[in-house]
Amino acid sequence: MSKLAEQTSSTAFNPAAAANENAEVVFDLQKVVDEIHREHPEIYDRVFFFDCRGPRLLSPVSAAAQERLNSPELKNFLQAEANDCTSDLSGLHVRYEYFSYIFVNAHSTPDNVPAHLNRRGLVYGDGIFGSIDNIKNAHQHLVVYHELAHAIVPKGSLVNNRWLSENIADMYGILHTLRRYPDIKSEFMSYMTLSSMLDALHNDENPALCHYTAPAVSALSRWIQNVDIAQLTENDLQDISLTFATHHAKPQHILDILEEELFAPLRTALHSQDEYTLLETLENILTHNDHPDVFIEAKRIATALLHNEITIADPEAQHRFNEQTRKRFGDIIQTRRAIFDPDPVFFGKYRKPQSVPTPITSP
Repeated sequence: MSKLAEQTSSTAFNPAAAANENAEVVFDLQKVVDEIHREHPEIYDRVFFFDCRGPRLLSPVSAAAQERLNSPELKNFLQAEANDCTSDLSGLHVRYEYFSYIFVNAHSTPDNVPAHLNRRGLVYGDGIFGSIDNIKNAHQHLVVYHELAHAIVPKGSLVNNRWLSENIADMYGILHTLRRYPDIKSEFMSYMTLSSMLDALHNDENPALCHYTAPAVSALSRWIQNVDIAQLTENDLQDISLTFATHHAKPQHILDILEEELFAPLRTALHSQDEYTLLETLENILTHNDHPDVFIEAKRIATALLHNEITIADPEAQHRFNEQTRKRFGDIIQTRRAIFDPDPVFFGKYRKPQSVPTPITSP
């Protein structure tokens, strides 16, 4: 048993209890933070959680830490960060003088999950996420553990390699969330992959795309289907997060290519008066672009359209995306896959069960 496991054995994860609580409707941020401090006693007086409203301190602290938190300079810094979290983000991790401060806006998730990405033409398909309340709660749970990963997971907060750090944080957040919500594993993984794709398409203000984690999320979702997450230790979760992020995170130069040759053209199409232009643009990229990463990510978006995981909001455009169009897209993908046959998904020591008869390839 690892040292950390020994430290936390009295508060070991209880999958049965988690499953029984899956039906709760209100996300309790304080409860989640309390659980984290019980699971990670080593972060006491080193990592501080705040509800961004106020901000309101959620972590237990020593008298010395409280005195430091009351200093005018730090209070001003924390207030400014909390303001950023309130206006723009669901969660935020910052370092200040060797300490980590995590802000969470536990009230930022929309009432209706499909509306979360109902912007400029693309929406989630109806009904694929099961219980909306559970997806909302799972999303908030992910935000908290995503930000925690930036504070405690090795390489989780690299200033010069944000794309790797963001992938690590998403992997860690997903794994912890699925331990808490085991009954919605498939729905939540679909939600996370689609969220990453569609956020990239609406990423007008920050085209760095360091939060584009769809390739790693997709690989993790296939590996995790037959894995009992409740049996994984904290060290396992961190190691798995690092493994999948390392082998699937797209480096900055690839993200720049994806932005220029895929997401920017599709974003322009979404801004056009005729949203059907999206289909024409996507088909053109699939047919003529010769960069393997561009093809693979374009195929990921096209496949989601083909499977009705995302739909086009414009009724006229949706009507045009008929069986004939679907067949044309499918034929293009099948033909081009022969050219851009990607390497098998790398799972490292986390292998797919031997019962899977054929190699798994990136979507």
